[in-house]
Amino acid sequence: MAIPYKNTSTKFLFYYFLFQRQNLINLGKGGAQPNISQTILKKYPCPLPPINEQKRIVYKVENLLNKIDDAKQLIEEARETFELRKAAILDKAFRGELTAEWRKKTKNKLTVQDFLDKMGGIKKIKNDPLDSKVLSNLYSLPNGWQWVRLNDLIESTTYGTSAKANDNIDGVPVIRMGNIIDGKIIMDDLKFLPTEHQDVKKLELEENDLLFNRTNSYELVGKTAVVTNKIAGKATFASYLIRVRLYHKEILANYVCNYINSHIGRNMLLTMVTQQVGQANINAKKLAALPIPLPPEEEIKEISRLIEQVLNKEEQIKTLLLIEQNVEKVKQSILSKAFRGELGTNDPQEESALEILKEILREKLK
Repeated sequence: MAIPYKNTSTKFLFYYFLFQRQNLINLGKGGAQPNISQTILKKYPCPLPPINEQKRIVYKVENLLNKIDDAKQLIEEARETFELRKAAILDKAFRGELTAEWRKKTKNKLTVQDFLDKMGGIKKIKNDPLDSKVLSNLYSLPNGWQWVRLNDLIESTTYGTSAKANDNIDGVPVIRMGNIIDGKIIMDDLKFLPTEHQDVKKLELEENDLLFNRTNSYELVGKTAVVTNKIAGKATFASYLIRVRLYHKEILANYVCNYINSHIGRNMLLTMVTQQVGQANINAKKLAALPIPLPPEEEIKEISRLIEQVLNKEEQIKTLLLIEQNVEKVKQSILSKAFRGELGTNDPQEESALEILKEILREKLK
């Protein structure tokens, strides 16, 4: 155990070596567990301001670090609160509770059946993959709503390309299951197909298509995103995804996507999952059988508008999370300034660090 000299602050040394941690690790010897010997520590240079300034540095550093930790805690609480609120609002949306007041104030003459008739009415499903128990446990809907199958709303479903993609950015981006995050398509870490590949045209994406993740872990299977106009016509998609093209997709896409990603929708989907060797699968036929609580057309628009307001706040939360991810960098920045004398803690009236160093040397020479 190293015992600091009487004119050095233990906490000052602690924060300094915390700041220098990575440099010390780099000097250490060994493989998986580098060893930092006393010899390395004794030879390692250390700034030495006057003792009172050391104490002021410690006070200021601790004050700033505590504020950062408090901010981090607030961000965590904001995220948890938002996730709970988002889940509750989605639950209310697909039970008809979110628009209960809207229905009282709005005289909506068009019915669900009017909307379904535009899409060809109810379609029968051969060899229904849904257990009768699931259907019998569907919750009650408000007057004017109706349980339908996703199949009644679908124009087509298409599996993605199984062609081998590459890293050539001159090609067409291939959206994979890892690109679907929190109901959005994130165009990062992409692979590409040559522009002339037959699947590029065959599997072209249109605005308001849905991409459904048919194979993944049990926790992630079924995640879904809407194709935006920024992506439409500029990308294709991989085989673990299903392109779902809906009738009247400009009205239905966000509603159906939010439903599938909600707790209610996911619980429905998970009754259809087939699991093999650690992977869960929901094929296009099972997806088409998914029960959907469908309100009249105008109420779908209102629900989607209200949900969009909530999701816009999610972007603010994500900005806070980016700040949280940079917390360690901010801490390092504070420590760096502290040991460069840039936190405004020095006092020219105090004994210089050179005098302290001389005194330490005299002590050692006795």
